[in-house]
Amino acid sequence: MEFTLTKTINIKANPDQVWNYVSDLSQWPQWAIHNVQDAQKGENGYWFLAGPRGVSKVRMNANQALGILDHEFLDPAEGHWLVPCRVVVGHEGAHFLITFTKPDPMPSADFEKGMELVNEELIQLKDILEK
Repeated sequence: MEFTLTKTINIKANPDQVWNYVSDLSQWPQWAIHNVQDAQKGENGYWFLAGPRGVSKVRMNANQALGILDHEFLDPAEGHWLVPCRVVVGHEGAHFLITFTKPDPMPSADFEKGMELVNEELIQLKDILEK
């Protein structure tokens, strides 16, 4: 069974500032505090992100004019993720939206726990960008 969840957080910051920060994968260890401990630029647009499940490969498919920050995530344990992500203009800044679909090999309990950790990461992102 496919399970998809979209997380949204409102950030009182300029949408371009939010987009620029999130599109810079070198910044991810600062806000993706549970999933990314280190980020190193690789080849062909890929980055190597070290986290609790090992080293993943990530490539951003971004378009700033449209607020798109979709990324392809190749995880050593859970396989291939396509993660749609958007920054859109909000009433007092920006709305940051990110959608996760549980990979088939991932147990449902692990996915649910991961989504709880993402909540904390989004709060960290908001705190950084609102300072």
